Amino acid sequence: MNAFVNSTMRKFKKNSFILTFLFLSSFYNSVFSYYEIKAAKNILYQPDTSVFLREKFNTLDIYYPTDKTKPKHVFVFIYGGFWHFGDKSQFALLGRNFAKRGIVTVCINFRQIPQVDMNDQLKDCALAMLWVKDNIAEFGGNPEKIVVGGHSSGGHASALLSWDKRYYNYFNRENPAIGLIQLDGAALELKSFIPGFTDRQHQKIKMVFTDQIAIWEKYNPYNYLQFIDNSVLFLNVQHTYPEIKKSYDLLKENMKTLGIPYDEMLIKNQTHVLFIYTLIFNRNYSVTNDIAKYIKSL
Repeated sequence: MNAFVNSTMRKFKKNSFILTFLFLSSFYNSVFSYYEIKAAKNILYQPDTSVFLREKFNTLDIYYPTDKTKPKHVFVFIYGGFWHFGDKSQFALLGRNFAKRGIVTVCINFRQIPQVDMNDQLKDCALAMLWVKDNIAEFGGNPEKIVVGGHSSGGHASALLSWDKRYYNYFNRENPAIGLIQLDGAALELKSFIPGFTDRQHQKIKMVFTDQIAIWEKYNPYNYLQFIDNSVLFLNVQHTYPEIKKSYDLLKENMKTLGIPYDEMLIKNQTHVLFIYTLIFNRNYSVTNDIAKYIKSL
């Protein structure tokens, strides 16, 4: 008798789990309608044929819904990698995840340090943004609804693109982005970001920013807060590196002092690296959904 009861209970629990899973799946899909998507890859955004390594680095990938009945918001993602490594192809799943939620998503490549200096890297990113502005309607994107964001060193690049006007001035154009998302961006206030580093990390920083304080100041997003004219969202990762947290805190403190509004989200139980993997592998639906909702609200 006991054996029969135990067997029956095991079957009940198993079937209950299946029913619960099917119910939740049905409920989830009824709340979030996903789009069918396509991808266009390795599009060259650098027209100057004399630019060194342009066919390898001056390219972008686009992930977009096939439904073009209404122009969609656009998210341009700049990857991190200590300014000197990484590739857009590593973030294909991130692009697809946001595209499925109705956002045309662009992942860009750019020339890396030490092949070029920081100024040329940022000019590459600006040129990619301008290409998106001029061409994204072909892929169903709204050129008036572009949001830029970056993780780690990509956050640093996206902040400078948004606040320091010189990179678009090179092309006699204006910043096409209406919003900025900091996906645990690094070096948003360089003076606080650098001191906690190890000797090895200092060597990497010197490779990127040299050992001249004047150069640090030139590429310190903190120095351009007065030029902020678009929306800013900070994603605060609970267990990020102390240097990034301190950099974030000082930046936000000064924005408050200057009366500059911003939004923020706390990403719990994540580290700096695991957080970006969460977005790539869609491990936390609520975070991806919240970011998508924010982009669509602008």
